[in-house]
Amino acid sequence: MEKLKVILVSLLLIVLLVGISSCENEEQISLAKDSKGVITSMPYQWKTSLSTDGGLIYGLIRESVSFDNNVLLSSQDGEAIKMAMLSSSSGKILWEWDDLFEEDRNFDVSRRYQYNQYFAFQRGNRA
Repeated sequence: MEKLKVILVSLLLIVLLVGISSCENEEQISLAKDSKGVITSMPYQWKTSLSTDGGLIYGLIRESVSFDNNVLLSSQDGEAIKMAMLSSSSGKILWEWDDLFEEDRNFDVSRRYQYNQYFAFQRGNRA
């Protein structure tokens, strides 16, 4: 009986080892290429939700705003409209800013001013 247990355990280990060793890494980067071999699309590197309820974000940043290899985007947490700085490499939210006046909640950054680490945007006669 003891011999039978040893044989069954040995067979089970062999089956497990063969099963594990035959697994392939299925994570392959799928690049879409045209007929000349030029890459036309690539997969996302990361994904970050900027809306807690999955709804549309009412703030808008029309121009690309980047600093220290990070990117500034609009975000929304319930009723709070915010600006969020995301890491370009990981997609993690580094900081959020929500100190907006009530009338500026649907902000539209179409003119931005950036000098070194300082950033300002203008809407109407307010900056």
